[in-house]
Amino acid sequence: MPKVLILGAGGIGGYFGGRLVEAGKDVTFLVRPKRQHILAEHGLRIESPAGNVTEQVNTVTDEELSVQIAQGKVYDYVFLTAKAYDLESAINSIRPAMGKNTVLIPALNGMAHIDRLNNEFDHNNVMAGSVIIQSTLTADGVVLHLNDDAFGVFGPQQGGEDQRAALFASLFDKAKGVDVRAVPNAMQRMWDKWVRLATLAGMTCLMRANVGEINRAPGGQEAMMDFLNKNSQIAKAAGFPLHEGASNNIGIFSKIPILWQPHPCCAILKEATRQKVITFWAIY
Repeated sequence: MPKVLILGAGGIGGYFGGRLVEAGKDVTFLVRPKRQHILAEHGLRIESPAGNVTEQVNTVTDEELSVQIAQGKVYDYVFLTAKAYDLESAINSIRPAMGKNTVLIPALNGMAHIDRLNNEFDHNNVMAGSVIIQSTLTADGVVLHLNDDAFGVFGPQQGGEDQRAALFASLFDKAKGVDVRAVPNAMQRMWDKWVRLATLAGMTCLMRANVGEINRAPGGQEAMMDFLNKNSQIAKAAGFPLHEGASNNIGIFSKIPILWQPHPCCAILKEATRQKVITFWAIY
């Protein structure tokens, strides 16, 4: 059975990794000592529309990982779920686990991390990909899944089929509440997500308002669509024009009723209004 190391046990790593553990897969979480203590005492707790779960999980700290590797432990996959502003420390943390054939599966927003990871590790072992999920880690250490879905797509940067990506995706076949797929156009999928995320995050942070408030303001819907079109032009200039499916959804911000409600906004706006460290530079 493939051995998976997941950096982080928060909203993304905790959810996807927890579902793997629930499905009986070989998973270890690389975490800080404080999080390790919480997991040891209470287990990994997930609250989700797809079903709540509490699992006892394997964990290591940076120091313990180095000892593991020195003793011959080999990980087949490293699932990188750090925030963009923690990328450098995350690289230092996972470096001991990145063996000659270890595959790195990053799940960060934006595009810049791909070049950074390619510079640090064998680019043939660094997959492209992204996840779509609304989740957070509560103050008492519970992974809270806020929407009905958890979706991930991964594949080689150069495109095409890849057995390693397919094997990673297959680990989730019997996992509850997740849909993970190996795709031949993972970089395209990343750019498609970037266009939508940059638009949503950019407009809501600029206006300090959620999508519903922006759309209801005079000229708000037009401004949203104009920004969306500009971002799609950037993707096209980079060689990744929105594919047909994404192009058909170009009006997402004006056509999905929930986005007109008072509450929907992006995580970056929430971070900004709470004066927390934000990840804007990874998206723009």
